Parts: sequence; structure tokens; C-alpha cells
Amino acid sequence: MAGVRNVISTLSSNGEEVLGPDILVWHYPDPNVVNGSLLTVESNHFCIVKSRGAILNVYETGQYPLQTTDRPIVGRIVQDFYGGQSPWQFEILYINRAKLLLKASGVALSREMAEMVYDAEYYLHIETPNNAVLLIQREDP
Repeated sequence: MAGVRNVISTLSSNGEEVLGPDILVWHYPDPNVVNGSLLTVESNHFCIVKSRGAILNVYETGQYPLQTTDRPIVGRIVQDFYGGQSPWQFEILYINRAKLLLKASGVALSREMAEMVYDAEYYLHIETPNNAVLLIQREDP
């Protein structure tokens, strides 16, 4: 439907927050992002927009209208043909920037081959937009 402006956020259809304290990265489930959609980023999130594997932008707290075409003049015509939707696929990834508490426990062998039981608690914190990009990027071996 042309002219409809979608809101992209971490809220579910019933208004509950999806990106809780135990989730590091959440992938927005709809790949058909409509041009002009309003991207909402909460204060404890970063948002990364990708297209065809390339990171287009990193967003911090705020609301942003998305321009989803990579060819503005031709893209407008193609979008009109597709009823306002972009035929290009985009990924919206939300990264939790709150400190996440992680726990690990198990049994390990010492150098002398003695069994040692361990329990460890540690925090994971994505502090900057650059750190969010490093988390999402992957390098081929």
C-alpha cells in the first residue's frame, strides 16, 4: 500500500519489548522494509541496517526515516511499481547495549591432569557503534 509508513522497532505486535536482558542481537523479522519507514532505536540499543551483506548505517537512540533505495531516481520509479515497497532486501539488526550478565561453569583439566570445577560470571557490554559493527561483521577465514 503506497503512502503507508511502517514503524520498525523492537516491540512485538502486542507491545511487548522483544530485546530483553538475555538477548544480545535481534533480527527484525520482515525483510521487505518499506521506503520511508520510521526506524525507532531505544536508549539501550544500537541498530544496524544491512543490504546484500554490506552495512549501510549504524543508528543510535532516536527515530529515523529510512531511505531504502541505493539508486534514488530509478528507485523511486521501481518503488511506485511495487506499491511503495523496495524490491531490495534489507536486514535490520538491533544490538543490546546494556551490560549482559553471562555465567559459565564446568570441569577442566589442569596441566597436571587434575579435574577442576569452575564457575565464572562475567559481563558483555557493547559500548560504542563501532563495537556493534565489529560484533556484526564477520571475516572469512
